[in-house]
Amino acid sequence: MAVRSGWCNTAGVPSTLRRLALSLSVFAGAFVAAELGLRWFAPVSYRMPQGERATERRDWKNRVHQPGSVPGLAYELAASLDTTIEGTHIVTNSLGLRCEEPLERATPGLVRIALLGDSMAFGYGVQQGEDFPARMEQALQAALGAEHTVEVLNFAVSGYSIADELVMLRERALPLHPDVVVLAYCLNDPELDAVQPLQAYFRDAEWWQHSHLLRLIRSRVHGRRIMRYGDGDKWRALHHVDGPYWREVEPVFDEFARACGAGPVPLVAIVLPLLTGEPFDVPVEAYRYEREHEFVSRELRKRGFDTLDAAPLLAAYPPHATILARDDIHLTPLGHELVAHALCAKLLAHLR
Repeated sequence: MAVRSGWCNTAGVPSTLRRLALSLSVFAGAFVAAELGLRWFAPVSYRMPQGERATERRDWKNRVHQPGSVPGLAYELAASLDTTIEGTHIVTNSLGLRCEEPLERATPGLVRIALLGDSMAFGYGVQQGEDFPARMEQALQAALGAEHTVEVLNFAVSGYSIADELVMLRERALPLHPDVVVLAYCLNDPELDAVQPLQAYFRDAEWWQHSHLLRLIRSRVHGRRIMRYGDGDKWRALHHVDGPYWREVEPVFDEFARACGAGPVPLVAIVLPLLTGEPFDVPVEAYRYEREHEFVSRELRKRGFDTLDAAPLLAAYPPHATILARDDIHLTPLGHELVAHALCAKLLAHLR
């Protein structure tokens, strides 16, 4: 009986393998069928690799940006530009910054401000010199007088996340020994995945992005997270204290504080709003992300940032005066001027 029992167990192994192989074959067939069905009849655009898109506006990306030259950055501004793209004049220096060339650090009376941010601080949609870093430099120079030379180095790049801004701080800004570091925070900064168009264009696609079915599954998971942590609002979900997105931001904030604390370099932050309003020609009565601004400001202050909230300042004006369009929340020249003067008052307290 013992011998016969052993023989039965051994004979069962191929049967188990056959059942496993059959299950895998059915699963693979179902996956391929679903993949082909989606590909042919209902393509999934979520996180689709840029190379698979039929129409892609590459002109702005190729002429103004280039692959990153430091580890951790997928892309950066191209250096030594003097061009006009979509009606916007853009000039960059030899470091790929939208500002003048840095002076020698030993320049007598030099006051150097390093500003980090994304398209809002870069000045998307406004002409050279109309962005708030440039306006801030002018206002600080007028306030401090001729015995000082004020220099605001604009390290902002469109589409950057808070993680990209940390890399710029470490690799580009701190080696130039700034007197103050300014972080221009926007509510999309916690988007660490390659969601923004420039990120998607310059980052290599992950393996799962080449599958319509896997992108569909990933989009459903993402959608559930947005519903759970933001009641369907992405910006609120990104800033939920218990959500998966904010948990990735907290250590980045900590690294900001550690990197500048070794200097020590004072940290100033401004939280920029995503303003929309109907009607478009009257001031916003109630800014919908006030709670998120308060939360971000509190988290920044805990880490030593002297923080300014720009929402009340900008919401006092009709949206058409401070943002470019109903569907474009980037600042107008007036919006940049208001932010510049508010930041100037904050910075003077540190510089004096």
